[in-house]
This record gives sequence, structure tokens and C-alpha cells, in this order.
Amino acid sequence: MRTEVRKKEREIEAKGGVLWSWGNGCKLYVLQTGTHFEWFMFGETGMNVVVNRGGSYPYACERVVAHWEGFKKNQLSVNKNPQIFA
Repeated sequence: MRTEVRKKEREIEAKGGVLWSWGNGCKLYVLQTGTHFEWFMFGETGMNVVVNRGGSYPYACERVVAHWEGFKKNQLSVNKNPQIFA
């Protein structure tokens, strides 16, 4: 799974994704696709995507921030207890 996650991360970077934030071994990228923005979260546990429709500039709304904080928190617990995902 880690190889697939890294492959998808490189794909997002190649499409013009911008590294927006990082922490706890996770990275948050934003990618504009048409009239909306896709927020990609990558970590050891996998990945997550949140889509904001509309808008002319990237804005990490409360929904995006809540997902991002939860994703990082989950990653932190995995780092403390790696055997649960072995």
C-alpha cells in the first residue's frame, strides 16, 4: 500500500499539486481541477481526498481543516503503535 500511496503522491505533484501543509509524517496537497479544488492527504496509513467545489482560489475551509487534523491525529497514533498496522 505504501508504494501505491507514494505513486499517487508523485502523480499529484506532476499534475501541479502544491504542498500546502505537512506534519506527523503527513503531507497535504491542493490541486485545482476545473472549477474546484481537490485536497490530497498522504501518510503511512494511506490517503484521503476532500473536494471543494467552486471558488477561484484554494481555501482550506473548516471541512478541509477538520479532515486534515483528523488525518494527522490518526497518523500520530500509528507512529506510536506501529504494530496495529503491521
